[in-house]
Amino acid sequence: RLGRRRTSDRTLLRAPHAAASTQRSRRHRPALHPQRPPRGPPPPRRRASPRHPPIGAGSRAAAACAAPVAFTEDTGGSTRHPSYQNHNFGYDPSRNHYPNHGNPGMSYTNDQVGINTRTFSDILAFDAAFVGIQAEHAAAALAAKTIGQIKVGVPKYPFVEMYTFDGCNNYGWPTYPSKLTVSEGIMAKYDASIAAMTAAGATIIDKEWLDADGNGRNDVADNMLCVGDVNGAPYDVFLATFHSFSGQVAEWVRGYLNTTVALKDITDDIYTAGAGHGPGGFLTIGDVTDETRFRFGIGPYYLDTIDVWNSYFDTWGVDVIFTPAQFCDAFTYEGMAGSTLSQRLDGVTTYDSSVSLCNFVAYCAYKNIPVPKVTVPVGTDASGNPVSVEFWGRSGPAGATDKMWAFDDTYAKTGDLPFLYTIKPLVEAIAADPSLVRVDAALVKGVGNLFA
Repeated sequence: RLGRRRTSDRTLLRAPHAAASTQRSRRHRPALHPQRPPRGPPPPRRRASPRHPPIGAGSRAAAACAAPVAFTEDTGGSTRHPSYQNHNFGYDPSRNHYPNHGNPGMSYTNDQVGINTRTFSDILAFDAAFVGIQAEHAAAALAAKTIGQIKVGVPKYPFVEMYTFDGCNNYGWPTYPSKLTVSEGIMAKYDASIAAMTAAGATIIDKEWLDADGNGRNDVADNMLCVGDVNGAPYDVFLATFHSFSGQVAEWVRGYLNTTVALKDITDDIYTAGAGHGPGGFLTIGDVTDETRFRFGIGPYYLDTIDVWNSYFDTWGVDVIFTPAQFCDAFTYEGMAGSTLSQRLDGVTTYDSSVSLCNFVAYCAYKNIPVPKVTVPVGTDASGNPVSVEFWGRSGPAGATDKMWAFDDTYAKTGDLPFLYTIKPLVEAIAADPSLVRVDAALVKGVGNLFA
C-alpha cells in the first residue's frame, strides 16, 4: 500500500550481506533495490498442517528443512511460540544480543531478534559465527558446569499455575485461590523432562519466589500485577511498555521507507488474528497510558524488576529456571479463531481460552528485562500435539554490583553464553529419553505436508 521500497537494510542483515558481497565482483553486484516486474496473483495457499497452524514464516522454513536457521522477533512470544508450533528450538536472547536497529519494534525493552533452529547445536554454531564470538563460545564451553553441578529451579507460579489477586491487574485470569494450570499433555512432558534431568545428575529445586513483605503474595505477583498507582492511576507494565509503539512505527516509516503516511492509515489497515489477538489496538495505547508511567517503566520499575527476577536465583542458588513453554495445548486454526483453546481451570480441562489467555504469562512475562530464553521441543503428547519446554536464565551476570551491564551492548554480545552452555547438558539429558526427542513437524511429514 505504501508503494515504497526500503532505503536501508536493518542492522541485523548488514553483516551477512557484507559477507556475501565479498563473494561477488563489484561489476556483477546488483543494486540494493532492483526494479522488479509486476507480479501476478499469488498461488493458492496450502495449509501445511490440518490441525496445528505452522505459525511464523521463518520458523516454518527451518522446520521444513528449507533453512538451518530462521530469524524471528519476540516481543511477546514470536520467537518461542512459532518454535513451539513447528517443533523447533527457539532462542530469544537478552536485549541487543543481536542488533535490533531497523526492526520496527513495539517497545524499547521487549522486542528482540532471535532465531529458530532444528537442533540446539545449530543455535550455538550460528551464534558464534554470526556475532563473531567464536573464541568467547569456546571459553564458555570450557568454563561450563557439568550436569552434576547444575541446579534447576522449577517454580510453579506464574509458569505452571496462574492467578491474580483482588485489587491487582487482571487479563482474564481467575482470582486466588482459583488457578489456571497448564494442560495435562504439556504437564506430562514437563514432568518427564524434569525426571530426565534428575536421572542425568542435575539437582531440581522445587521452590517459589519469596513473599518478602509478608502481604500474602509472592514477589513476582507484586512486581508483575500489583504495583499500585503510578501518576494517579493503576500501573500496568504490559500497557505502559508500549507507549512508544506509535512513535517507533512512525520513525521506521520515515527512516526505512522514506515515505509519508498517516499513522491512522497504518492502524486502520491492521486486522485481528482470530477472536483473541488484535495488534492494531497497541498503536493507540497512548490513549490509556501516559509519558510519566512510561518513564517509570523504563526507569525505576525496570531496575526493580531485574532485582525481583534475580532474587529467585540468589535465594535458592539455581543456575537456570525451567518451565513449560505455554499453558494451552498446541493451537489449532479453529481454536485460535473461536477462542476455544484448552488449558485447565482448577484441575479441570476447559476449551474456552483465547490466544492471549494462553500465552500472556508464558511469553510476555519478564520480557521487559534482559533474560535469555530457549524453548526445547520434546515430541508430541498422547493426542499428537507438539510440546516444548523452556529454559530461562538470570538477568545479567551473577555477582554484579550495579546494573550498568544492562546499558552496554558490548556486554550483550556475550552475556548469554554462560546460560547457553549451562543448559547444553540439560538439553542433551532431555533428548536422551526417547519419549522426549524432537520429531519433525506435520508440515514436513504429516497429512498434506509440503513434500507430498
